Amino acid sequence: MEGIEGMEPRILSDSENHGAPESWRLVLFKPGEDMLGCLAVNCAAKIVELREYGTSMILQRISLT
Repeated sequence: MEGIEGMEPRILSDSENHGAPESWRLVLFKPGEDMLGCLAVNCAAKIVELREYGTSMILQRISLT
């Protein structure tokens, strides 16, 4: 999935930890029709679960392997 205007999102810097860009990756997802979302996820993560706020219902599961 491409980002806005065909560009992939990326982490450029972190003022607290200059090594942070290498420790994180950005994951694009579609939360609904005509919507695009992006999450910053630690590189150690293998699965991201998007859940409905206030409940434990899983809306989407994204495998990062």
